[in-house]
Amino acid sequence: MSERLARLLAAMEPQEYEGPSKVCTLEEAIATHVKPGHHVFLSQRAYAGLFALLRRFWGSRPNFTLSSIMTSELMLLLVYGGLVRKLVTSSVWGPVGRGTRYQQAVRQGGLQAEMWTIHTIILRLMAGGSGVPFLPTRSIIGSSLAQELPGDAYAEVPNPFGSPDPVALVAALRPDVAIIHGLVADPAGNTVLVPDWSVDAWGARACRGSVIVHVDKIVSTQAIRRHAPLVKVPGHMVSAVCPAPFGGFPGTVYNGWVGEVPSYLGDREFSRSCVRAVRGRQEEFDAWVQEWVQGPATHEAFLEHLGRQRLGQLQAEAEAQLQHGLAPVPSPTSEGYDDREMMTVATARKIAEVVRRNGYRFIQTGPGLSAPATYLAYYLLREQGYDVEVMSGFGNFAYLPQGYAISSIQHLATPKLLGDMFEMYSAFLRGPDSPSLAVLGIVEIDKSGNINTSRLDDGTLMGGSGGHNDCAMGAGEVLIFAPMEPRRFRDRLGFVTTPGDRVRTVVTDLGILEKVRGQAELVLTSYYSTAGASAEEAVATIRGRCGWDLQVAADLRREPPPAMEELVILRRLDPERRALE
Repeated sequence: MSERLARLLAAMEPQEYEGPSKVCTLEEAIATHVKPGHHVFLSQRAYAGLFALLRRFWGSRPNFTLSSIMTSELMLLLVYGGLVRKLVTSSVWGPVGRGTRYQQAVRQGGLQAEMWTIHTIILRLMAGGSGVPFLPTRSIIGSSLAQELPGDAYAEVPNPFGSPDPVALVAALRPDVAIIHGLVADPAGNTVLVPDWSVDAWGARACRGSVIVHVDKIVSTQAIRRHAPLVKVPGHMVSAVCPAPFGGFPGTVYNGWVGEVPSYLGDREFSRSCVRAVRGRQEEFDAWVQEWVQGPATHEAFLEHLGRQRLGQLQAEAEAQLQHGLAPVPSPTSEGYDDREMMTVATARKIAEVVRRNGYRFIQTGPGLSAPATYLAYYLLREQGYDVEVMSGFGNFAYLPQGYAISSIQHLATPKLLGDMFEMYSAFLRGPDSPSLAVLGIVEIDKSGNINTSRLDDGTLMGGSGGHNDCAMGAGEVLIFAPMEPRRFRDRLGFVTTPGDRVRTVVTDLGILEKVRGQAELVLTSYYSTAGASAEEAVATIRGRCGWDLQVAADLRREPPPAMEELVILRRLDPERRALE
């Protein structure tokens, strides 16, 4: 046998490792591939990469453009450190994004914030990754968002195929560097993203320069072949592969597919410590940065500072939650209830009523109070023999509600379909013919159901759209919940994040408003006993908390108080009242 034939025959055999190794440390990857002035795409769970960026550039002014589908509280450290001059995102999460530091960063001109929606950010990355200049969308049209987006990235044009409605186009987004967290990869860069992360792959595909992947574990090419359906970033796109155990910390990582990596819970206390530091005095913020950003020189040193016991506990708690599911059933009680529980039960009843009346097949829920209300409605409908499913925008479809948080590890473990955000906001929430009800919160709402979640009249920035506009534009119908107060319920809005065309119902802590008989304005259709002893007293109270001249339906109803059974289920879903507070 010739030497050449021997080499060819050997090449036909599967190899444990294939392709050139791109393995290096995170610090080496950042130093090599990330340069001042770059547009950096950061995936939702790339926290190890985030801290590597912070360590490398803290104290300098690299003038990055940062793009992320959503911007977490920790990601804003790049803003507070002066590393970012422009932010391209759909929303800024949590209390930090509404805090003084972020407001000052935008108002004082140091940060340009370009706010989109989840679906349109993804479409921009998909266009960039598909080699096309733009893609169409149904989102944003008719909102104030459309008026503030740059003309070279968003446009509305006549429909070329006959419909009188305009079409919105979003331009391709092409970052210089993408930093992605994967579950596992081989040394050549073939990377597994679990299904609800897979949308992050479009950040890598759209990238015009370097893709840095960090993973919880590096595995063989043979292992990658076994998990080929989960490989979303091929090796030829990847510039660096970095081992980063707990690379998604402090986020939750659920892994029900690749045995080499255990699941772990998010660390709420770590995230809260960041929030406290950002919202505290300058010396408190500086101390936190010194401890967690400037102190540890590497990812490994960061983990050592956290402590192996703490990390092991996150893994153990994840396993315990996956095994035990819901909290124990609370003892049945006929004791009282508060306004929040009344509103949540009323919301659940209304969701169930709307779903049955219109034949909806699934309910889209968001974070906060909408989740336990939706979950209670789900069980009420199931009790009545009505087949319905629950969906979250993160990619979980038809999961079994097990708690108050939409992204809990139990919800990641129980769906009948685990997809990604693009599928949820396109194939499922596809417009008027979608058999769905979206349950959403607000910052402000007007009498026509138009919603603001972006910016107050005094310029105070709120979270942004996230998936709010996408849901409302894509669902068959929209139900809103919110505590009733004049600052929320306004005659007119200064900023419209989401047009109210499909808003039909608004549930408050005092009563329920609806658009009846095709009317464009919300009217009061029912009230709770907490609003007043009589209908007249309740109407007076509710009108006093509404910012417009609220009309009252002729057949005004009184909503019954929560039943004991409803309270038991609600308290089992949220025993610590995390969503209700």
